[in-house]
Amino acid sequence: MELKIKPFPKNNYPKKGLLIKGSSPFIWLYEMERLAVDLNGVRSFPIPSTEPNVLYGCFLIFQHSAPVEIGKNSYFQCVDNKLFIPENADFYPKVTPDDWQNIDSEFLIMHPEFGLVKLNEEIDWLSIIQTPKPSRNTISKPLNGVKIPQKIESYTVEMDDEKILEALQKPQTEEEWMKNLPFDLQKVMKGNKKEVEKYLKYIEKYPDRAVDLGVPLDVLGTSRGDGFAKFKFGNSWLGKLFGKKEEDRLDGKYES
Repeated sequence: MELKIKPFPKNNYPKKGLLIKGSSPFIWLYEMERLAVDLNGVRSFPIPSTEPNVLYGCFLIFQHSAPVEIGKNSYFQCVDNKLFIPENADFYPKVTPDDWQNIDSEFLIMHPEFGLVKLNEEIDWLSIIQTPKPSRNTISKPLNGVKIPQKIESYTVEMDDEKILEALQKPQTEEEWMKNLPFDLQKVMKGNKKEVEKYLKYIEKYPDRAVDLGVPLDVLGTSRGDGFAKFKFGNSWLGKLFGKKEEDRLDGKYES
């Protein structure tokens, strides 16, 4: 008797088988893990292909129904707990229970690509799964990183006291303080009013530098007009500089 399968619009038998296509056990285990298939709850058989020494895939037989989600794998219908055929297919001629007893195999699977196969030898997963060799690689743990604060609550400034004291005690040279004058000396010589006012404030603060600057008194307007000038120095340092004495009055008037 020759069995044949043909397409059929519906499934007449329960779907209790699942075919995982692929020649590598790695593929089988990956698909089983993805579908959450328990090895203890299924029976698994290798399926040969039409090529010698090449496997077509792995066939799983479930005790009840196959899972609802099977991904890219294929459902198989179970006929009389003996023959497995693809879903949406039927077979002919029909087989009686007496005919099944004459088959010297527990299960049969039939598919257009690999034909009729007897399922006699289950997969020994312990012989396939090997214990991985221990890795000899050393793991380097990075040091703790620096945490960047989101808010600065305090800060410190480190200073070299000796260098600061040395800088404060070191006097400026004549060239240095002449370069840092707060007024334009040339404009003072020409009698610029604003620059003269800056000059007067400066020599009031540093009276000992008045002689070094060499600004003539004429710049201050002492000899303009008819030659008689009227000065009023008060108790300022200028009064002390010119020596406030009644007997020192010349033709020009001098008031305190």
